[in-house]
Amino acid sequence: RAALELFALLTRPVAPARVQAVLEARFWPAGSGAGRARAARWLRGRGGGTMEPRDLLQAFASACAGDPACEALAGRLRAASSAWPVGRLESAGWANAFAQALETLCWPGSGTADSAGQQALEGWRALLQQFADLGAALGSCAAGRAVDVLAAMARRESFAPLGADVPVLVTAALEDPVVDYDGIWVCGLQADRWPQPARLDPYVPWTLQRRAGVEAATPAGALAVARRALAAWQGATDE
Repeated sequence: RAALELFALLTRPVAPARVQAVLEARFWPAGSGAGRARAARWLRGRGGGTMEPRDLLQAFASACAGDPACEALAGRLRAASSAWPVGRLESAGWANAFAQALETLCWPGSGTADSAGQQALEGWRALLQQFADLGAALGSCAAGRAVDVLAAMARRESFAPLGADVPVLVTAALEDPVVDYDGIWVCGLQADRWPQPARLDPYVPWTLQRRAGVEAATPAGALAVARRALAAWQGATDE
């Protein structure tokens, strides 16, 4: 959301309140909080209405004069605005412009310090690559159209970060669990199915399979496999 707001800020007339929302995002460098707070107070004093991006950023820089942290913030915004394309580009060109603007503005900064942030960043990169691959489907367009299409694509993407641990694991594997569990519940292994019956490979002569000691080829081998599985499950849990 912060990235898309930044692109809107660089593209079209915006209300000061939208700039204030960008300043409240968490990706800015550490130590810039006081400068961003001062800039936010200045924006609140602007009231309603909209301003062109370059006019807004120029006034913003003037309001930050004398505060090093605020001036550095205004400088990053000004640099991103100066490098922002003003003509028409293909989707790949706009994808590159988006990436360069975000790098100039230190995005995503500390926003990827945790696993959820890393996953969100990977999702964003995948989305930007999809946008770059639009090619002729989007054609040559101006910044406003490119930002609108990217925002529409982002709204269609569902994202939910995966946690490091899951409370329940469901698996069809009968192998050794390897790690310990609070409890293991085994389903579907009734007496007529467990131990599993001997199963011969139909593409290898059965005499060769048994001579080679393939456990699945004999009832005794199937029983040994079942006992090892039971022992492994018992060793991996108290329940």
